[in-house]
Amino acid sequence: KQWYQRRVRGVVQLMKLSESSSLVEMFAGLELNKYKIVLCPVNDSRSATSQMSGQHWSLLCYLHDQSTVYHIDSLNAFNAAETKVMASKLSALLGKTLKCKNLCCAQQNNGYDCGIYVIYFARKIVESYKRSKSFDAKSVQNPLPESYRNWLMSDIKKLPK
Repeated sequence: KQWYQRRVRGVVQLMKLSESSSLVEMFAGLELNKYKIVLCPVNDSRSATSQMSGQHWSLLCYLHDQSTVYHIDSLNAFNAAETKVMASKLSALLGKTLKCKNLCCAQQNNGYDCGIYVIYFARKIVESYKRSKSFDAKSVQNPLPESYRNWLMSDIKKLPK
């Protein structure tokens, strides 16, 4: 879990904190233009060096066919400023202007479930897209089921060590 968080957080932070002019060169290998959906976890940290900064994760969902980035945040718009930064970075990477919209979604009722919500929202978006070949905004409005934490833990335990 820590390895994954460091790698994802590292890529997100690198993208967020880098100059837009150098992004294309650094991330050209990702070929983001060929994907219909790009999901990007966003953290509110503004530090390039501290692993302990940042308090909250939310999710950006880029839809190629709509040229839109949706911000999906389980603490209302806590990461709104970071979303704008990431949307502008994605815009530079993709070479086109993107609309950025906050999406109404299920809300956490504590100060620690944001990561689980990001995983839940990502899963719901992918499931919705696989079913209908389009993005259904309602897919992230359903509350997180109580059983989801246990299901996620059992999936993590199945991962190779």
